[in-house]
Amino acid sequence: MMLPSVGLALTASLVCSMVGMLVLMALDYDPELARKKNSRSFILSGLIAIFAVLCLILFRLRPPLPIFGLFSLGTLMFMWPAFRRLNNPDSRMSRDRSPWLWRWRTRLNNRRPESCLRKLEKIERQFAAAPLDPILHLKALELSLACNENTRALYHCHVLDEILDRGSAHEHTLRAQLFIMSHRQRRNEDAEKVLKRIDSLYPIDFQHDLPPRREETSTPGSDQDS
Repeated sequence: MMLPSVGLALTASLVCSMVGMLVLMALDYDPELARKKNSRSFILSGLIAIFAVLCLILFRLRPPLPIFGLFSLGTLMFMWPAFRRLNNPDSRMSRDRSPWLWRWRTRLNNRRPESCLRKLEKIERQFAAAPLDPILHLKALELSLACNENTRALYHCHVLDEILDRGSAHEHTLRAQLFIMSHRQRRNEDAEKVLKRIDSLYPIDFQHDLPPRREETSTPGSDQDS
């Protein structure tokens, strides 16, 4: 009897955890949901009710006490970020207004220069329909860095600098620009200006983005001095 009860308890815990993560994703996508009183109260009441139902199910199933504690606390950990965002909706979004899940959406699975160049040309053809799409420009920036197309990368940096709000994606753009100017093109004076902008816009207390990955080798025939 214990094994089926543990299985049912695990299923209920997983469902509640998924609900908590989905709510957090929805709040990331539309921060106004956490700022509007009606929607915030509705979502908060729903999360509390779902967690209360989970606890009731666990009480009814009567799993061993360690499993009861593990499932309930584990579910609460997955739901806690959504509770925090609802309690203080401006804690993160006021500082980071980057495109939703931009790191995951612009991640490169294959960094071979030939493959990246083909993908870059394909991405740039899409600008005819969406010339100011930040995700497209972020993808193009990553691909340009990977295939050592420095002129293209700087162009996308300049566009992103104009269209992005303050946040991790914008800081990533400035750091990529700094990386190209200082490491690839040796334009130290221009790089120093970009560095001053980074220091002024993203001080020590800001959650910093990582700089571009350092290169061990450079691709021959690239526009390093462009």
